[in-house]
Amino acid sequence: MLAHAAIAVGQLLAASATATWQLDCELETRVATLRAAGDPVSIADLKPAAISDEVNAAVQLDRLTPRLDVHELNVRAFYRTPLGNELRQVNMAPQGVINPTTPRQVEVLREFLASTEDLDQMIFLASACERYASTMDFSLEPEEFSVGLASLQMRGRGIARLTDWRTRLLLADGLREEAIERWLAVMRLARLQEAESAMGYGLAIAMRYLAINGINEALSTGSVGTAVRLHIEAELAATYDPQGLQRMLRASRALSISIAREHVADASGPIGRLAGWTTTGPLLISLDELDVALPGVARPWTAMDERLLAAWRRSPVYGMGAINWMRADRADLARIRSLRVINALGLFAEANGREAEGLEELRLPPEALADPFTTASLVVRRRGDGKRVVYSVGQDGVDNGGEVERGLDVGWAATVTGQGP
Repeated sequence: MLAHAAIAVGQLLAASATATWQLDCELETRVATLRAAGDPVSIADLKPAAISDEVNAAVQLDRLTPRLDVHELNVRAFYRTPLGNELRQVNMAPQGVINPTTPRQVEVLREFLASTEDLDQMIFLASACERYASTMDFSLEPEEFSVGLASLQMRGRGIARLTDWRTRLLLADGLREEAIERWLAVMRLARLQEAESAMGYGLAIAMRYLAINGINEALSTGSVGTAVRLHIEAELAATYDPQGLQRMLRASRALSISIAREHVADASGPIGRLAGWTTTGPLLISLDELDVALPGVARPWTAMDERLLAAWRRSPVYGMGAINWMRADRADLARIRSLRVINALGLFAEANGREAEGLEELRLPPEALADPFTTASLVVRRRGDGKRVVYSVGQDGVDNGGEVERGLDVGWAATVTGQGP
């Protein structure tokens, strides 16, 4: 009996050793192919070329980080107060839902933010930079590097929260144009941070979502000048990089390869090393997913390759989630384009003294009117609440009548206002 058990264990170990060796060889072959094609395959490969500190937004953001960290400690304490908790709920409003700040909340926010004007100026300074070259240490081990990436995400969240609160004060004072300019600065920062190694694109999408929501809220509270609307259009037209998702997926692949290799190298004892296939196998599935995804990331959602869907359904542990990022990318573009249309509707009303009847009356390029999830145009409707809603039908391709607040469609609802001809 013991002999049979020993034989079974031996066979199992031999099979594990064989599987690990085969998968390791396949991984090294894939890595060599990627490297020969010029793609990054390690954290070190993600290090950007150095640029002057004066034009580097990453350097400016590093300079504001200690001050922002102090502010964020105060925010955490503030959130533990009843009014702070109320504001937390305001910040968690769904897409397109406008939660006006109460007079009491405005009063407390004004007092709480009284000492943060220096941070506001530092954010503007960073947003005015021409370029972004990461200042992270690309010689770190994958785990440490990932911690650093997480801290950058927290910094972006802190900047967006501070801007949200500051713009609520500006809107309460009727300073819509100033509020919009602050959100446009966040949009510029988001665009710059797309260059941040393996997580910049995801951070940019998150920051852009908050900025576009804030701009839509400001536009819905009253009229703004033509110059501001033209500035909004210029920023929105420049903010989406069609190559951004591909760069992020390639960088994520390099980080995943580094993480997987570290796990295999750190496996303790002969048994741990023999089980290396449990790490390498899922990573190879992820690489298969990306091989299918990368050539087609710009396709309309309705043209999604069935091979990609099949690869996604395998859901590996180390998966970069290409299809999930493609979904997020399409939603980001839908929100950008929807706000461009809302802003253009306001420009049209301002110039003509009436509202536009349809998209064809707006002076926007055809690509700005296209639904990123389909081959059709964005939809414009008048709702019963008097607002006009501009939206994409979303990944399911079903027009739910502009239910953007519930997330059934992707876009924005706004009261279209202009200052008159």
